[in-house]
Amino acid sequence: MASALNHGLKIARNPYFAWLSHDDLFLPYRLSEDRKLRELCPDIVTFTAFYLFSDKADHLHLVNKLKFATCHHFATRLLARRFLNGCTVSAPIKTLIRCGLFDESLRSTQDYDMWLKILETQKFTYIERPTVLSRQHPEQDSKKLPEATRVEFREILRRRWGQVRFKARLLLDLMLILKSRY
Repeated sequence: MASALNHGLKIARNPYFAWLSHDDLFLPYRLSEDRKLRELCPDIVTFTAFYLFSDKADHLHLVNKLKFATCHHFATRLLARRFLNGCTVSAPIKTLIRCGLFDESLRSTQDYDMWLKILETQKFTYIERPTVLSRQHPEQDSKKLPEATRVEFREILRRRWGQVRFKARLLLDLMLILKSRY
């Protein structure tokens, strides 16, 4: 996926990035919500609340991460809780290029690596209105390849360890993640 995202970034005509996975849906106002903020501050990186659904569920689950989005230790919570859905992120393409594009050696966690690279220089702006329907299913790489995903996630933690300020209780969360089955 990283190579496809990077190729798109290199040939894009629009100055802003947003991606949609093949099994997710943008709600009709997805891009207009982002555009409203960009009129005021064009260089922000945004993410939004979203709805989660599965093939077996007959309802949508709202995933609203306002408490994480507004916390002082955003990067640590991002690592500890893995709450950011990539399809809800929008950013100036120049920001992604400045950060070094998506890491093509990472199969399942290239997005989290990118979010952490962005956080080295700027904050994310949260849009509380849900803009994406995100489908969870057993064929996702993170579900089909849990061990490979866990190895990648540990590699990201190793790379970023010295660049993130940790709070003691969140440090415990990270240690548990490293020992968990992801």
